[in-house]
Amino acid sequence: MEKLIHIIYVSASKEIFGEYELIRLLESIRTRNKKHNITGMLLYNDGNIMQLIEGAEADVSQLFENIKSDERHTGIIEMVRDEISERTFTEWSMSYKNITDIYVEGFSDFLSFGSFPNERSSVISRAKKLLLSFRG
Repeated sequence: MEKLIHIIYVSASKEIFGEYELIRLLESIRTRNKKHNITGMLLYNDGNIMQLIEGAEADVSQLFENIKSDERHTGIIEMVRDEISERTFTEWSMSYKNITDIYVEGFSDFLSFGSFPNERSSVISRAKKLLLSFRG
């Protein structure tokens, strides 16, 4: 059995996407993710993206390399890359929540951590909790 991992990253889109553009983008993401057995969650807030992708290590690593070369993103920061024993988002090839019009405490704080290891682990913990809160 292949090793499972998840990656959590944040980025900014070069353009602000409307709901229609986001839905069309998600349709293509979901089709591609199903083909490679990748699951996850994407949060979108006024151009800011936080995403968790999970699956077989080789597939997730390749997807993340593709994301890093996608010209629609800028400022990509990999926050977490961990081995996991099971998937968190088994139901979704890519769950999605547009939180642009919703106040989500702490969403904008994820890029403001310092260089101290305990600060980073606190931010990572909050990122995971935020993503899990939208799991349903």
